[in-house]
Amino acid sequence: MSLLGPRARYLPLRAASGGAIGYPTHMSSYLCLKSLVRLAPTLALALALSGCGDDAVGASTSDDSDATESDSEGETETGATEGMTEATSAGPTSNGSDGGTGMMTDSTTEGLCPEGSDGCPCAADDQCDGDLVCADDVCVTPSCGDGVLSGDEECDEGDSNDNAGACKADCTNNVCGDGFVHAGVELCDDGNDDDDDACPNNCALVSCGDGVVQDGEECDDGNDDDTDDCVSTCVAASCGDGFVHAGVELCDDGNSDDDDACPTTCAPASCGDGFVQEGVEECDDANDDDADECPTTCEFASCGDGFIHAGVEECDDADDNADTAACTTQCLDAACGDGFVQEGVEECDDGNIEPDDGCDASCEEELCDPNGVYQIQGPPIVYTCCLGSVDLSITAFEFLAGGLVINSLSTNPAPMTGEGATCPDGTFSNSGALQGGCTETYSVSGTFTDADTWSGTYSATFTGQQCNCFDIEPCVDQVFNITAQR
Repeated sequence: MSLLGPRARYLPLRAASGGAIGYPTHMSSYLCLKSLVRLAPTLALALALSGCGDDAVGASTSDDSDATESDSEGETETGATEGMTEATSAGPTSNGSDGGTGMMTDSTTEGLCPEGSDGCPCAADDQCDGDLVCADDVCVTPSCGDGVLSGDEECDEGDSNDNAGACKADCTNNVCGDGFVHAGVELCDDGNDDDDDACPNNCALVSCGDGVVQDGEECDDGNDDDTDDCVSTCVAASCGDGFVHAGVELCDDGNSDDDDACPTTCAPASCGDGFVQEGVEECDDANDDDADECPTTCEFASCGDGFIHAGVEECDDADDNADTAACTTQCLDAACGDGFVQEGVEECDDGNIEPDDGCDASCEEELCDPNGVYQIQGPPIVYTCCLGSVDLSITAFEFLAGGLVINSLSTNPAPMTGEGATCPDGTFSNSGALQGGCTETYSVSGTFTDADTWSGTYSATFTGQQCNCFDIEPCVDQVFNITAQR
């Protein structure tokens, strides 16, 4: 404990010689505690020496008082001297009493610096008079930086006030927009309310997704939804960006390829969209015309597809196309003379419309007269047996009575009869025989291929014991293939 007591730091001092050291120019100015503590030993010694003997003390005191009152500069320190005298006389004696030590007591300081006053100790609970505040145990006029929140101050952290901290040097809170970057809280602070510059109004550095459209951004909606109007790259949604725009696009594969499943229309590839989907479509002319080269099946027009290709096909009944139907397999309308007999319509069709050939110009069968001589096309029929008793040399056949009788020329062993022949597509079968020990039977049969031509066979059979001619050149059955033309 200090020798001068708890409030001695506020007391005026007296020199060891008894002369007053004096007060500062203003009564409110006092020596600080640290200075008095350092001088405490010296002051104790001086006061002890001046208190040797009651008479000496009294005389000294009286002299000091007179000297003070008659100070040549006219400064009166009577009150202070008396206070010092009281403090001196009230000090403890050498035998333990309070007299003659020169020590100052608390009662001496009560009137000099009242607690709670400006520059004086703070009262209990750090209370101060009026608007004064308690700073470091002393009542002072409030000011920014004293660590005490007062007046219009928003904050006061004393020596910790800093423009980069929570409480700035002017005792205002550090907030976004004040021009000071709050360390650890703000990334920027340009002190303006322009939300479109490099430092937006949230004091965060500009970035895509912050909700503020900056230079280089087309949009910024502050979210990472790639299906809305503004994708997460801060570019306005568009076909080809790789994101399916909800309610606008049905697909988006992020490329410019029109022959894949999602063309540059961002609608799934389909027949009629104008893009030929590789591996799926043969063609795509973006129309619904089934008469052009690319019908609505997106396959090249072809006979049998069910669509009449304008300028190419006359008809197309798809699977019903047939050479006996109204539309042939060549997608041509069935017509007399095309070589195809239209079922239920034509009786015949020989590929022409010439008359007298068995099929007239209306494709109705016309009956021709088969009578006449038909020359064998190729080698003549030659056969002999039984030492010449059978000697055939035939070069033609003669039809008589509508084919009821057919003779062979120039050799005619026996007339051949039958039911008659029809041309141009009729058939016939006639035969004749020579009875005897060796019965000879001769037959001719064939089919007309047109009104003047027929093809068939001529045969000779031999039955009977004499047909062997005593084993000399026996007669054996013969068959000859022939084609004859009138």
